[in-house]
Amino acid sequence: MRYTAFTKVLVATLFVFTSVVSISQITLDHTYTGWASMSNLAISGYKYHVLDTETKTLKLYNINHSLWKTVNLSVPAGYTLLTSVYNVSENLFSLDGKVGFTYSYYQTTPSVQYETRVINENGTILLTIAGATYAYAYEVDGEAKLLAYITNYTSSTTTTKVFDLPGDLTTNVVSLTSESRLPFPNPAIDGITIPYPANEMTEGGEIRVFNSGGQLMKSFQVDQTFNHIIIRPGMLSSGVYHYKILNSTGELDAGSFVVR
Repeated sequence: MRYTAFTKVLVATLFVFTSVVSISQITLDHTYTGWASMSNLAISGYKYHVLDTETKTLKLYNINHSLWKTVNLSVPAGYTLLTSVYNVSENLFSLDGKVGFTYSYYQTTPSVQYETRVINENGTILLTIAGATYAYAYEVDGEAKLLAYITNYTSSTTTTKVFDLPGDLTTNVVSLTSESRLPFPNPAIDGITIPYPANEMTEGGEIRVFNSGGQLMKSFQVDQTFNHIIIRPGMLSSGVYHYKILNSTGELDAGSFVVR
């Protein structure tokens, strides 16, 4: 009798467990064309954002994937828009509640040149930083700072400009981790080293390298054994490349480099 009762309980438990497993599946919620990311804005909450390099627009979407805002990005003639935007936020670059962010573009002739801009949702340019490959927002002793990384491709040297920002980092924005470093040497002639934060790779990670058109060219699996990879001569042809460093939680870092 006890065996029969136990059997009934066991069967019922297995049925409930099986039912839970059967309904707890990963399902596709939505598909965006292009590189989609997300920010938790200080006023408006979570928004998806997608950069369209063809139309030079940044589109922001609500959580239900309905279109919220479209921002036009101005790019000087002869320059190519990079495939990522950063620091999408409210009340960081200005205190008027408008969405602001940074984006970058480059040219390769007559020489390699980068430039980064800070704009708001109306397309108003708040800051232009000549030579800056990327710029990232940080909180430093309770104050918001924008660090812009400027590379001289003639001398292969890098400088960093630090800007005070009027707002604060109440928005979750994309930024570099404390262990991140820029690739070197850049431009690369005899190979290039891309550092990555080894302490963030407890479950492994990946470094993806894309050409200027966004096509995946190389993929490298990484772990905590080392803190960098080396791309040897001949692995990539001459040109401008972009890379992303990812771990099990998502994107940790991104940047670009030139192969001569």
